[in-house]
Amino acid sequence: MVLVRKPASATEGGELTDGAQTIAGDKTFTGDIEVTGNLVAPEATAAEGKFDSITDQAGTGAPDFPNGVNLGAGLLGETLSGTISTVNLTSGPQNISSVVLTPGTWIVVGWVLMIKGGGSPTSEMFITLGVSLTSATLDDPYNIVNYHYSNGIGQPRLNSGTRVITVASNTTIYLVGVYGNITSGLTNLDVQPSSVFTATRIA
Repeated sequence: MVLVRKPASATEGGELTDGAQTIAGDKTFTGDIEVTGNLVAPEATAAEGKFDSITDQAGTGAPDFPNGVNLGAGLLGETLSGTISTVNLTSGPQNISSVVLTPGTWIVVGWVLMIKGGGSPTSEMFITLGVSLTSATLDDPYNIVNYHYSNGIGQPRLNSGTRVITVASNTTIYLVGVYGNITSGLTNLDVQPSSVFTATRIA
């Protein structure tokens, strides 16, 4: 970076020349300052340095988090993901995945890809998904999503609904699902490994 004072002369208060210079203490400039290059603020901590490429292009007062950027443990935008393997959903609540939240506030959501298991889907069935603080339990009736199918099923990708969770200590949360057979011949649904369960830190 080069700072040029106009006019730049010793009689007008000195000049800043090309090249690297360190200027200590407070400085007061009277007159115009021309800046070529970038003004770069020092990084006080390694954590602050993670925000170098984050901007507030939306003008909301909060940083924008680019897709695919995980800002690391303890920082806003940190993302945690649960592991999902094939799960055969039957008539009782079952864990599809889990993740351990560290202290803070998180937005948690699951997307579940299902295919039919045994039997043939001929008529009515339902699927219930939710984010839960209790293993194999849908613990909050206001944070579940019910899906009803009246004429069979293909390969739906279903949303669990979004839940905001605040924890004071490390806490395991669960993505829970239930399959219900009303008049269908389908005995179970298979949750596929391409499903996702994520938590994003917001505080």
